[in-house]
Amino acid sequence: MGRRPSAFDSTLFSTQPTTTRPITRSLRPAITLAVSLILAALISSYAFAESGAETYKVHCSACHGAHGAGDTLLGKNLNLRDLRSDAVQKESDAELAAVISKGKDKMPAYGRKLSGPQIADVVKYIRMLKK
Repeated sequence: MGRRPSAFDSTLFSTQPTTTRPITRSLRPAITLAVSLILAALISSYAFAESGAETYKVHCSACHGAHGAGDTLLGKNLNLRDLRSDAVQKESDAELAAVISKGKDKMPAYGRKLSGPQIADVVKYIRMLKK
């Protein structure tokens, strides 16, 4: 019978590195896929959180209202155009993006607060508000 190691056996507390088996080549694709899926989920959740609707809600709805009608107290006082109207919807994406970025009349500029992609997403959201 072999000797049972005790709690004070020096081999249990060895400072020598233990040898580990390298990851086999068959597991590497699975690990790569898992890491890729996790990264994709994180990126898509960020994109979802900063969608045009969310950006509009945070930065635009106080004046333009939840549905773009300008029916808030501020919107009525500023006599804002309805974003769903034909006049607004006929403007090009570039024109709408320029108004959002540089401001116009009573509308402040958001070019320093919003990124180019965020402004583009807000323009897409405005298109979805069409009557």
